[in-house]
Amino acid sequence: MGTIAFLTIALILLFGRYSKVSLLIFVLMAYNYMRLLPASIMGNGIDGAFVYMVVASALHFLKRRKGLSEDPVLKRRVIVFTIFLVSSVLFSLYHYQLTPAQVFMGSRLHFIIFAYFFLRSIPAEETLWVLKILFYLTFAHAVIYILQFATGLPLLGVRASQDALTGAYRFLNFPPLNIFFAFLTLFFPKYLDPKTPRWSFIVFFASHLCTLGRATTIAALGTMVIGVLDPKGLPRTQRRGLILAFAGLVIVTLPFYGLIATRLDNGGNTMDDISGAMSGDVIEMALSGKSAVGGDKTFTYRLAWVVERADYLLNSSTPEAAFGLGFYAPKDNTLAYETYHFKIGLPAEDGHVAQLATPDISYGNILTQFGFLGGILYLLIWSRLFRINYTRRGKSPLARAMALFLLYCFLESFAGTNLSVVAHLILPIIVTQLVLNHNEKCT
Repeated sequence: MGTIAFLTIALILLFGRYSKVSLLIFVLMAYNYMRLLPASIMGNGIDGAFVYMVVASALHFLKRRKGLSEDPVLKRRVIVFTIFLVSSVLFSLYHYQLTPAQVFMGSRLHFIIFAYFFLRSIPAEETLWVLKILFYLTFAHAVIYILQFATGLPLLGVRASQDALTGAYRFLNFPPLNIFFAFLTLFFPKYLDPKTPRWSFIVFFASHLCTLGRATTIAALGTMVIGVLDPKGLPRTQRRGLILAFAGLVIVTLPFYGLIATRLDNGGNTMDDISGAMSGDVIEMALSGKSAVGGDKTFTYRLAWVVERADYLLNSSTPEAAFGLGFYAPKDNTLAYETYHFKIGLPAEDGHVAQLATPDISYGNILTQFGFLGGILYLLIWSRLFRINYTRRGKSPLARAMALFLLYCFLESFAGTNLSVVAHLILPIIVTQLVLNHNEKCT
């Protein structure tokens, strides 16, 4: 019911004079309300974002609104990927013999990429306003998330699990845009709001540490170091400010040291995990069908999940390898269980091994959803967004922050699903269009 209400308001505002508020609601729905509101009340926000995208795109083309500055390579890649999605829908209908309803439910959220075309025409002033509101929401969310971690209380309505290694509380409703704003406030804390204190970066990063994720912590630290070592476009005053920010970061990190060390060490098996994956254990595990769920070798397990499906596709027909395993309805797994018999994966609620989706690694989802051809086309969009922002990082604070955020997404993709969710392209597209349309200097 919550999504229906939000969608209705967004569509009314879309046709009125408050298009920036309408855009904000669209972004919130695309990111499932930033995990600030429980799904049990709001429902699936991405479904609302899909409906909004259809209406906004139709309005965009009917009024023949012209986009502002755009990158022709990015536009071409979005068009090619959209054509691929249409082709993949037909492939699922005729090759896998899925019903139109099943294919629609399995593919609808991928078509949110079409939002690119109406997002091109959003004025810079409206986009900056949306980013400022998202910044305030993410900051408030980060503070609440830290309080949840410290107290164990489900302040946002989502109960915690207790980490087996550290005994600490782990909540899954962490701020999805946390790292982007962490990088922005690390280098340019006053960019969105002159009143923003430099220590706001510490709040964002501390909340990220509270997730207790090994791979995400390594990805965040590694990306931050890369950003700091890259002086392009950073005035000397900003470089001095980074020293103070790092000093504050060290102080804040000290209370987490024991937890982080335990998580990274993982009982002494982290290095064994990585060396095992590199030495070929992952191939043996995948091809033998030996599940690693519940074991220590989590990285090996993730790679094994991908390899088992990749091996299946490589030994299938060329069209299947190109288009993937079909757009099966995600909540109707019966047909997928009858078609596929993969042995590596997390058990679903019905006790079966999840066949076509995993919360552990983006590349597995990309492979099953899009196949090798579609996966390449999809990743080319992400890589182009990174290149646009990276080449402009010395001219735009947003470009620097977004380039680092996208690099983080690539690193984190080995332990999460952020990169495989098409809706998560919305913020990078919005920021990239703002970078292309808004001339500014790093100050």
